[in-house]
Amino acid sequence: MLKRVRLLHTGGTLGMTGSPLEPGAYAARLLEQVPELARLGTDVDVGAHVRRPTVPFSCDPRFDSRVEVVWTFPGIRPDAVARRLDHGDLRGVVIAALGVGTVPDNGLSRVVRRAVDAGVVALVTTQWGGQVDLGAYRNSHALQDAGAIDGGEMRIEAAVPKLMHALATRDDPDELRAWLREDVAGERG
Repeated sequence: MLKRVRLLHTGGTLGMTGSPLEPGAYAARLLEQVPELARLGTDVDVGAHVRRPTVPFSCDPRFDSRVEVVWTFPGIRPDAVARRLDHGDLRGVVIAALGVGTVPDNGLSRVVRRAVDAGVVALVTTQWGGQVDLGAYRNSHALQDAGAIDGGEMRIEAAVPKLMHALATRDDPDELRAWLREDVAGERG
């Protein structure tokens, strides 16, 4: 996963973030000190820092779409989240937590525990785009104790399809959890 894309044009190179700068609009923004991915000419010279594939490309299109995303915020009501997570066919939830993976200390981690106990896989990402550390604070540790999986630096838009794919391709819960913790294509940072 590329965190930045470089756009080539005759006046120089721009870096572009993968997220909108404002809702509904994608725009390039000048980024200082973004290393070049490649130099284009008669050949393509890929930068030494660019991660190369270790196995031939293959595509496994299986996905299980029975996944919810819960965006946390101060004041979120655990009963509202419980209603979203309490339907029989739900298989996974991506929790978009605050900071390094914290959630309000209002019973939300108990809701996550009930979902995990019911067979729902809970994967924690952060809204701020950094590193999730479920051992950092009491409120993040409560998610870890509830059985949630640390998403590392995985962004929400990578976590959702990765969880969907894992649910469709892995029956063993330990193998599924291990694969979600594995950096398959640079998605964990």
